[in-house]
Order: sequence, then structure tokens, then C-alpha cells
Amino acid sequence: MSFIDKANGFRKRRAPVQETIQERWLDIEGAIARGVPRAAIRRALAAEGYAVGKHQSSFNTAYRTVRAEKAAQSASEASPHFDNDLGDNRFKSDF
Repeated sequence: MSFIDKANGFRKRRAPVQETIQERWLDIEGAIARGVPRAAIRRALAAEGYAVGKHQSSFNTAYRTVRAEKAAQSASEASPHFDNDLGDNRFKSDF
């Protein structure tokens, strides 16, 4: 097995926890906004049968990863795009 395959396998181990966080994102963010600790959120999700990782650090890492992905996604959606899909040729070069 190559190094890349091994590394990819480790990444996939956290995927169920990240999926849980993405699925319950609004609930998690709402709880955090009200001052609920992530440890309590993790225990509540575990009680409901969600994948939360073996340790709190796994949950925290997955949470930070999802939060960073969502921040990057919202930043890319907020930036102006200069798509030229209307057939406007003013910006095309004649070279």
C-alpha cells in the first residue's frame, strides 16, 4: 500500500464525524451560539446515535474542518465572479 493510500485511509476515518457535523450544522452552531460546550454537543449527538469519534479531540478536529470548509465556501460565494456566459465578447482578446 502506498503512502498516499494510507494517508487517504486516515482521512476517511474522520469522514463519518464530519458528515454528522455537516448534517447537524445549524443545530450545532445554534447550541454554540447559546454557550453550550462542544463536549456537551458531542455527548448529545452520541446519545442520538450519531458518529462523533472516539475522543473529544476527534470531534473538535472534524468541527474545525467543517467550519473552515463552510467559511471558504461562503467567501467564494461572496467574491465577485466575472463569468462571460452571456456571449459578451468585450473582454476577449483579438490576438
